[in-house]
Amino acid sequence: MAGDAFRLEELIDLFAKQTGQSPDWIASHRKHPHYVDFRVGKLKLQLTQWPDLGSKTRGRLAPDGTVQPAFEHVIANEGQY
Repeated sequence: MAGDAFRLEELIDLFAKQTGQSPDWIASHRKHPHYVDFRVGKLKLQLTQWPDLGSKTRGRLAPDGTVQPAFEHVIANEGQY
């Protein structure tokens, strides 16, 4: 059985450790309780927590570059890409 979903603060810390970015700098871009949008060079990134959805431990990279809750996204887009 999978564990609980990461909280946004945990995602920020994990991303910061892997990329050398400052967690405080990333968190300073937070405008919403469940996600933070920021840029690193030419990349536009969003770290998102999904506390109220069924797929709490998985995400899926969508064609538009966003990460979507895996199971809900597969069902909503079944056969479309």
